[in-house]
Amino acid sequence: KIDAQNTATDAISSNPAFTGALELAGGTGDGYAVMLFDNLSSIASGSPEFAMAQPFMKQIFGDVQAFATRVSANEGTMELAAALFIPSKKTGLPALFDLSTSLASSPSVVPADAISYARFNVRFDAILPTLDEIAAGLPPEFGDMIKMQLDSFRPAMTASFGAIGPDIHMYGSAVEAGSDLPAKGVTAIRMKSGKESEQAVGDMLNLFPMGLESRDFNGMSILSDEFSDFAIGMGGGWLAMGGGASVEQALRSVDAKDDASNLSADETYSTAMEALGGGDFVAAGWINLPKQFEGTAAMMTALQEQVDAMAGGGEVDSGDEDGGEVPMLGIDRDALPGLETFMDPAVMKQFLGQQVWDVRSTEKGYRARFLLLPPVATAAK
Repeated sequence: KIDAQNTATDAISSNPAFTGALELAGGTGDGYAVMLFDNLSSIASGSPEFAMAQPFMKQIFGDVQAFATRVSANEGTMELAAALFIPSKKTGLPALFDLSTSLASSPSVVPADAISYARFNVRFDAILPTLDEIAAGLPPEFGDMIKMQLDSFRPAMTASFGAIGPDIHMYGSAVEAGSDLPAKGVTAIRMKSGKESEQAVGDMLNLFPMGLESRDFNGMSILSDEFSDFAIGMGGGWLAMGGGASVEQALRSVDAKDDASNLSADETYSTAMEALGGGDFVAAGWINLPKQFEGTAAMMTALQEQVDAMAGGGEVDSGDEDGGEVPMLGIDRDALPGLETFMDPAVMKQFLGQQVWDVRSTEKGYRARFLLLPPVATAAK
């Protein structure tokens, strides 16, 4: 609307939530977008579903006023930033993730051959009090039901959540040569003490019908199922979850003293992480994109060979002038040579660099950055 009453105070730039979120995201960059939740609420207030959910939102997410994103390109580095503007004290779920620590050397459970790694801080011991606070602020018909569910698991949850954290480490390793299966990742959570923590976590796991059986592994415990590759390992001050072989390897390395076996010794990783600038993080991570793409290309090639074998006994019918379509993939065979060139890891290494990201807690909310570094910035492993 443009008329005599339209003054500078009517502009969105005068909205404190708009300017605060944009400033937290790092400015306008080469492009930006801002979502104002109060304005969104007024637009959606006529929806019955939104009206029903609205009482939950404030209790769960606290005083979140805006979300902003920004994209920038500078000297070959692509940056995507995001900000969650919370001008007052963080309450609800956001309060569980505001613990900031420096990104020290990765722990021994993270192997040197990892191609992706992420670390998060979570206030596990505050989960139940936070859920209680959320439930107390909800209408009784909802709050009482949540409280009843929490009370049934409270003793085990209190003990187990008090025994783990705050740091969570997630990593993925490269696909083994000749394998057509994706790499299996591991999630490792630090435990605060030895057998006492293991007992507390084990007691909570026993409450859920997971069908896992416990077995000894080098004096540590692994819960697994012969019909599934998923396993949970406990020992050496760590709780590890993932594929069976990967969990075993994680437990083997908990007492490793050789820095060469640790991801921190990898120059590709350490050089890429320097782009984040140090300081304290709520979360941070790294992905070796060239190496990850190499694994994806290998799986695609293996899948193509399997489909060809299913379609023609292992050979493509060269007499088909039109090439035909690759079964299941919906790709014309005539297009495959170009696709294979595009999927060549050696080609993609010319365009893909390392990716790093971080999340930081501030007095005004949370700020996240995702950086795609130039290929020349770090060498692929």
